Amino acid sequence: MWRSPYDAEVTSQHYKNMFSFLRKQETVTAQVNGQPVTIQPGETLLQAALRSEIYFPHSCRVGACATCKCRLLSGRVKELTRSSYVLSDEELARGYILACQSVAQTDIEVEVDIWGDQ
Repeated sequence: MWRSPYDAEVTSQHYKNMFSFLRKQETVTAQVNGQPVTIQPGETLLQAALRSEIYFPHSCRVGACATCKCRLLSGRVKELTRSSYVLSDEELARGYILACQSVAQTDIEVEVDIWGDQ
C-alpha cells in the first residue's frame, strides 16, 4: 500500500499527541502569600511548599480534611481528586483549592490563611 509523506507526518503527530502525558513537564512557580516556590513536575502545591520550608497548614495530605485549603488567585491547577465534597459551594466559587490535591499547570499565586481566619 502506497503512503504519501503527508501520511507519515500525520501519523507521527498523532503519536506525539497520544503520548504527550509522558513528556517531561517544566517546573512552574507558585507565589504562596508572596513567597516564591518552585514546583517540580507532578508535585502538589503542598509538597512543594513543605519542601521549600514554607509554613502551610496541613493534616491528612489526601484531600479529606481541608486543612490545606487556599485561595487560587491566578493560574491553573489540575485537581488529583474532586474537592467539592470537602469544600463548600461558596468556597469553590471564591476559588479555593486543596493544596494537597492540586498540581500546578501554570505559574500560580495562592493566598493561605495561616491564622485560621478563612
